[in-house]
Amino acid sequence: MNVLVIGSGGREHAIVWKLAQSSKVKKIFCAPGNGGTALLAKNVPIPVHDFAALAQFAKDEGIDLTIVGPEDPLLGGIVDFFLERSLPIYGPTAQAAKIEGSKSFAKYLMKRYNIPTAKYESFIDYESALAYVREQGAPIVVKADGLAAGKGVVVAETLEEAERALYSIMEENAFGQAGARVVIEECMRGEELSLLSFVDGETVKPMITSQDHKRVFDNDQGPNTGGMGTYAPVPHMSAKLVDEIVAKIVQPMASGMVRDGIPFRGVLYTGLMITSEGPKVVEFNARFGDPETQVILPLLKTDLVDICTATVNGELASLDVEWKQESAVCVVMAAPGYPGEYPKGSLITGLEQQAEGVAVFHAGTKQTPEGTVTSGGRVLGVTSIGKDLEEARASAYEAPTTAPTSLPRRWETGKVRAYEKRERVCSNGLDLLPKSLCKSKQASNPEKRIEGLSCFVIVRQKPKAVEMKMEKTRKVFGTQPRRNGKRGTRFPDPTNAIKPQSPPGKPLPLPVSPKAETVNKRRETAPCTLQTGGTSLHSWMPKRRLPAAWPPAQFPNQSN
Repeated sequence: MNVLVIGSGGREHAIVWKLAQSSKVKKIFCAPGNGGTALLAKNVPIPVHDFAALAQFAKDEGIDLTIVGPEDPLLGGIVDFFLERSLPIYGPTAQAAKIEGSKSFAKYLMKRYNIPTAKYESFIDYESALAYVREQGAPIVVKADGLAAGKGVVVAETLEEAERALYSIMEENAFGQAGARVVIEECMRGEELSLLSFVDGETVKPMITSQDHKRVFDNDQGPNTGGMGTYAPVPHMSAKLVDEIVAKIVQPMASGMVRDGIPFRGVLYTGLMITSEGPKVVEFNARFGDPETQVILPLLKTDLVDICTATVNGELASLDVEWKQESAVCVVMAAPGYPGEYPKGSLITGLEQQAEGVAVFHAGTKQTPEGTVTSGGRVLGVTSIGKDLEEARASAYEAPTTAPTSLPRRWETGKVRAYEKRERVCSNGLDLLPKSLCKSKQASNPEKRIEGLSCFVIVRQKPKAVEMKMEKTRKVFGTQPRRNGKRGTRFPDPTNAIKPQSPPGKPLPLPVSPKAETVNKRRETAPCTLQTGGTSLHSWMPKRRLPAAWPPAQFPNQSN
């Protein structure tokens, strides 16, 4: 059979890699694909949003199955478009995919089906959201309602961070239309876990558990990313816990969506927090996770083509899904500056030298006459398989001895279990591509080696734009000493000669609140009572929080 894979990331390369192992597959096409998929399939230069061109290509090439990787075309309705033309396609419809496209919609369904999750409120008005944040205090989680490439979630440990995040999302439109509505929820404490499931209506076939690392730096520091690394399965998550998650979360969601007339067919990604009260949902996604796919599919024993065709035909219930009794670790290699601005076009060498048991999945690469070059933030995902996590982890880090596409061995300072220390490497100041892999100007920059808890990292000089932004922040807001002696941006310092400036017609992003004053007192700094333009800061505090219209009229079957 002929198969078309839609997408261009590491997830799509892993899907193509798995399909290539099936004896039932004759030809594989990938639209638009990347430098890695070109080695196993024929890349087709059609954008993922050009549904008409993709459908016409499927007809012309006699495509027997189309698999959609990224979330954007799913939410755009590509599955509906194909089904209207009787073209077999694997993935949820646009209405079902909204479980990922709108966090408030997902929260509404969870509340309707009694699925455990963090308590929350949804807002479309900045002042109302700000008042709620101050009422709840920190820590608190601020989320852009729509898709933000995995970067629209801020876990604010202080009220300052929460107010900054809220102002950035709603007033500065940091994520565009995705931030027109925000979801503010309690900060859950526990261990994160990902459980992906093959779903066909009310039929649920859970995959093996996995954990990924979202924060860009080790020890859960830095901004969220699309994922800096992952491993599977999670050894300390028991089969009993997985059964509980399926029974209390995944199955009720699948069955409830069928009852409400929006059956889900495809891969349902459940992001979880294992709290002292049991598992609770952090988020739902409507497709294969990235980079979770890069460790899950290598451990899948059942033919992926059989699973997809069974789902398309409504026959998944009759298929047994089996898994290998091994472990896998994926270490993501990212471009310097990610998740912020990063260079493109750097040449990658050594890709042809791969150790046995190691697969290098391309994410942000493309083929040029000079060879494979970088084209995205997350460049490569080095996946290794072993009998356990220790062996898989060691193999992933030792891969540079035969395949320079993996991490330099010097970044590892000991044999540490993957579920105890972060297996990611990070950027935004850290250059993740070793010199042997990336021939760019960054390779000649001055460097300093710093010993961390679980790895060595190469620290590059701060980009000039970042330094200029930091200087601007210091001028506007001033600086105050923290307890640990370090300096950082805080509330405007009354002793600073430079007064804070607010955008025309907008309040300052950091107005003083009673909770903020309490924080200041705890840190032994005086509360700020600065006057600006004859108006005190407290006059910008919002009025009483107004209830948002809820649930939205477009949500299905709202009556209980």
